[in-house]
Amino acid sequence: MSDWLNEDARAEADMRRLVEMNPSHANDHRTLARLLKKHDRVEEAVPILQHVLSFDASTTGDFRALAKALLTLKRDAEAESVCTAGIAAWPDYKRLYMLRGNARWHQDKTEAARQDYDRALELNARCVSALLNRGNLSRGQGDTDGMLEDWLKVLDREPKNTKAHQHLANHFLGQQMWDQCLSHAEEAIRKAPSNARARAMFGRARFELGEGEAALDDLDRAVSDGPDIAQVRNQRGIVLGKLGHPDLQIEDCRIALKNAPGDTGIAFNLGVRLPKPDLWPRRSTFSMIWSPGAVACPTTVGEGNVTGFLVVCQRPSPIWNTPCR
Repeated sequence: MSDWLNEDARAEADMRRLVEMNPSHANDHRTLARLLKKHDRVEEAVPILQHVLSFDASTTGDFRALAKALLTLKRDAEAESVCTAGIAAWPDYKRLYMLRGNARWHQDKTEAARQDYDRALELNARCVSALLNRGNLSRGQGDTDGMLEDWLKVLDREPKNTKAHQHLANHFLGQQMWDQCLSHAEEAIRKAPSNARARAMFGRARFELGEGEAALDDLDRAVSDGPDIAQVRNQRGIVLGKLGHPDLQIEDCRIALKNAPGDTGIAFNLGVRLPKPDLWPRRSTFSMIWSPGAVACPTTVGEGNVTGFLVVCQRPSPIWNTPCR
């Protein structure tokens, strides 16, 4: 490993010398930027990629590489501007529309993002990333038919597409359509066995279909593969609670909420487990963990001299997906 690292460091030093010796040679700059990005030094790669765009020899790939780097750094407005400049020069290059759609989506410019995905699909009807992302936009706007149409089109083009199967499994999980959830989650983990989110949905569906012990094994593996993924913890917590272990559900929910503090669904699951009327002191106030987007409804217990708060979710918890790049 140390030999490999030393070799990589020497390669970087050599490329930097070449760039200094010939600052107008675009390929040397591109190679150095790729080397930096390979080792997650994207911040250092950005100014090099920006410099390449000043060359007459710049290409669509240079605009794409810079836009992707900026998106990685969550500099979405800059990424949008780079894509717009590239599109002005190459109006029929679908990948720049895809990337600009992602940049606009991250800035909540949903209609503009949809127009970019539509344009990418006009240029290439088999662009599965545009279909996946447009489906996500439809979901956020409550257009379930449009969402399902796009995701099923992805599977028509790529039957083993993991993201499409995972998105569909998540949708059917929310609808408590366990057979369909199981089917799509199984396809997702068939191609990617360590996919913790899909494994957790697979385990939850198996539990709801009566495979308790096997389901718990799947959920334990999902937590092992993704211990910090909030929804993985939440799904195992739900099953543990149904199996009669509320203390273990509370533990999983607390870890989940720590990793996703704005998820009102997890806050609700934790809230309904925390109250224990037989342990509450009289004339006291029960306070629970709070989450944006939730509303507190006052409740009374016993004679009415103990007040609690039940968290009621005002919006669905976030979907487990991000734009495809």
